[in-house]
Amino acid sequence: MVPEIVSGPMLRPAIALNSAGFNLARTVGPVIGQILLGLVGVFLLFAINACTYIGVIFAMASWRRSAEARASQRREGFFEAARTGIAFVQSSGELKAIFARRPLLLRARYRHQHLAAGDRPASSSASTSSPSASSTRCSGSARVGGAILMPTLNRLLSPDRANIWAMGLHAAATLIAALAMTPCVVGGCITLLGACWITVMANNTTAVQFILPNFMRARGMAIHQMVFFGAMVAGSLFWGKIATLFGTQASLIVSAAALVPFTVLAASIRLPGSPLPRG
Repeated sequence: MVPEIVSGPMLRPAIALNSAGFNLARTVGPVIGQILLGLVGVFLLFAINACTYIGVIFAMASWRRSAEARASQRREGFFEAARTGIAFVQSSGELKAIFARRPLLLRARYRHQHLAAGDRPASSSASTSSPSASSTRCSGSARVGGAILMPTLNRLLSPDRANIWAMGLHAAATLIAALAMTPCVVGGCITLLGACWITVMANNTTAVQFILPNFMRARGMAIHQMVFFGAMVAGSLFWGKIATLFGTQASLIVSAAALVPFTVLAASIRLPGSPLPRG
């Protein structure tokens, strides 16, 4: 939806703002939920949560696509649409370049805010004060701040270089957190990790949106998300196993070291860009 509402040079900050809104909700939501749980109980808490979707449903129902977007939409069956989408991605060198770059960060990343914070199970009554919850709030707040600063960074460095710098800083912050393992240092590193993460994610997502034509956007973004979550699952399993076998600190140090060659490799793959999204 975003490219059909916002276009041109405002698309990249719009996608970053959309991501920032998600992370802000994820940061503030658990705190509000915990307060409401104590005030009104479980039943009303879930009822209030259900009511929050009314506004989204109303917005979706009242939104009207542009005439150009409706004209470019093709009528296809489910399997035919799936085959067409896969064929389009396979034939697009630009999409392959983006898909190759994004997992390079994810393969060397395993929820570092939880590992560095010494993630451990917590009871529901203490969930908002656990190290994991605190680290999530730090990371989420940093992603909001990173989204605000991203247009300036992209203007100074270009989106391609901003991504490379973000990956390099991600590796450095992970190593510092692993070597220090103190709350203040880890909190600062997690904040930097969140800002780096939103920079890479928003720039890559924007590049995909620029490349995809309107009739292929939903399918292309679906494949993009499959690559994203697939790499995240693989990274989570691998680095979680390393942490289980050799400890959290070893896992963080090795992942930071792995990010160095991955960053060099990502630098050799240019991030595709275009001044305007394709119709």
